[in-house]
Amino acid sequence: IGDINVFGGSHSSMAVKMSQLKSSQKNKKIILVGPTYMIPPGYPTNFHFDNFGYRRLGEYFGKVIKNVIFDKKTWTPLSPKNFTLNNNLITIDFNVPVLPLKFDPNIKISDEGFKIFDGDKPINILSIKISSPSSIQITLESKPEKNKLEIRYGFESLPNYPNGGGTIMDSDNSFSLYKNSLANYLVQFKYE
Repeated sequence: IGDINVFGGSHSSMAVKMSQLKSSQKNKKIILVGPTYMIPPGYPTNFHFDNFGYRRLGEYFGKVIKNVIFDKKTWTPLSPKNFTLNNNLITIDFNVPVLPLKFDPNIKISDEGFKIFDGDKPINILSIKISSPSSIQITLESKPEKNKLEIRYGFESLPNYPNGGGTIMDSDNSFSLYKNSLANYLVQFKYE
């Protein structure tokens, strides 16, 4: 499956994306190809891709189908694997198809797409860095006071990316027949 595009990237619309991610993690017969936020929508509606966007989406599906069906490999999209909190430092370990992780410099979004909450209260992010080939460290302005830490990634809408998004990607340098990059981007998620 490919994650569903829901206009606006709102908190409630992300429930479908989270269900897709959780289903693919629980049932190995359900294969989540990855997110679609890095494919700009068609204009003027922003609800659907244009012909080039759908072709690029098909190229991502083709890459994963080749990997799973023809090469007989397993597929896990770029996705969170483990979260740890130590005072005001969050470390997230990821499933990374092609190491190492990196930031996409072409997507401009605050805090690389992350938002952190302590209950309903947002916590300022001081820094985000790639701390190993498969992990990221987020330094917060303060240690969360409540037991309700919430980490969101990819919820914020942008003018060119109304379905939310972020900058975290892997180092897959493969290209499609049409010269589109097929790097894998981090799935949108919420951790509580």
